[in-house]
Amino acid sequence: MKTDRVIFESRPRTLKSSINLVLIISLIIGTILYFVTDNLLISILVATGLFLFLLLFNSIEKNSFDGWAISEERIKLLKTTLFDKVEFDLKLSDINRLIYSERLPRKPRYLLIETQKEKFKIYCRQDIFKLSDTLKYLKIKGVKVELERKDHEIQLYLDDKIDMIPITNTKSTQT
Repeated sequence: MKTDRVIFESRPRTLKSSINLVLIISLIIGTILYFVTDNLLISILVATGLFLFLLLFNSIEKNSFDGWAISEERIKLLKTTLFDKVEFDLKLSDINRLIYSERLPRKPRYLLIETQKEKFKIYCRQDIFKLSDTLKYLKIKGVKVELERKDHEIQLYLDDKIDMIPITNTKSTQT
């Protein structure tokens, strides 16, 4: 992968942003708990415990990633944990299928990569148009790409029925 040219890339979330997110969630829960119980010690202990649990849970979750680097023959899955940076190298030919799951209320957008041995979940932070280009490239490379919920515009783009996404409404005049 080091000699391969990276074609598509999505950088993983940094450790600082992960810690900030977990800290905000813990502070909100601790504040709510303080107003409910009127006990500062209990709310501090619960917020601290929740903070540590969420940080460790992020580090323990094995097959979940939030970044990738795609080259001609490989995809490198990336994530930053509390302890180190995790990379998993995967050949495109080893992927049985890739399922794209659209964002729903309280459910983030992700890609599910299935191989013979394992499944990998990749959380996507890219906008849908860049992600559509990535999906189309993977489909051209022979990866079976499926949409969990049918997005008509993305499906047309993946099937080469439209040239670009988003579809524009341009009118040309003929004389």
